[in-house]
Amino acid sequence: MKIKTPYIFLLLSFVVLGVYYPTLFAPLNSVDDGRMVNDLLNVEHITLREIFIPGGSGQYYRPLLYLSFVADKFLWGLEESFMHLENILLHMINVWLVFGITCIVQPTTDNNRKGVAFVAALLFALHPLNTEAVNWISGRTDVLAGTFVLFSLLLLLLSLKSDNRFAGFLAAFFYLLGCLAKESAVFLLPGALLIIISRSASDEKVQDLSEKSLKSFGAKRFLSLSFLLVPLAYFIFRHFALRQGDRGIGLATAQV
Repeated sequence: MKIKTPYIFLLLSFVVLGVYYPTLFAPLNSVDDGRMVNDLLNVEHITLREIFIPGGSGQYYRPLLYLSFVADKFLWGLEESFMHLENILLHMINVWLVFGITCIVQPTTDNNRKGVAFVAALLFALHPLNTEAVNWISGRTDVLAGTFVLFSLLLLLLSLKSDNRFAGFLAAFFYLLGCLAKESAVFLLPGALLIIISRSASDEKVQDLSEKSLKSFGAKRFLSLSFLLVPLAYFIFRHFALRQGDRGIGLATAQV
């Protein structure tokens, strides 16, 4: 594919906006949206501490999602069109990230890397599975968590490719942000560890125990530890945030 990368991003953007622009004129969904907006309209003042450490009990702990809705209230008065636009733009960013991730995981010798990545991103952009999350304002939890998780995956791959520990730290940080947007993001951990381990096994076949090789192995151990610590940090946050009872964890453990 000979099209330059900026034009590919532009084309993908036109596809997403062209498919989802009718959502801009949609009203609030009767499921959750109306209740969420009414609750926010009755909030006069709220602090970051109240968002991240509400102190009560609950089933969900998604402070970054709630923070985005609070921003909607104070920036444009919970106008439906702007809130729908945010979901669409988040989905567009996710499509870009899918393109970037697909480019990285392909062999560098593949002359059609951009073409394969474009098809993958296009399928993700148009897949009907995404329509509920994009069209439903309260479904922002999925596209927002998806943005953080995909950023984490992209940075993880870049870190493994260049042995860059700072990129690895940022990958773990975005993983944590994804968990704070939706709890199911925690399940990135097995996939991330599998990517790190498989890359390490591949490197062992072609590298000797040189100083560069040992440095690379140290970077991968750092990545593994960073990703293992994220779920621990998330559940600690959650425990202190919902001091009067975490019905979500209770429900999950009861069903196991």
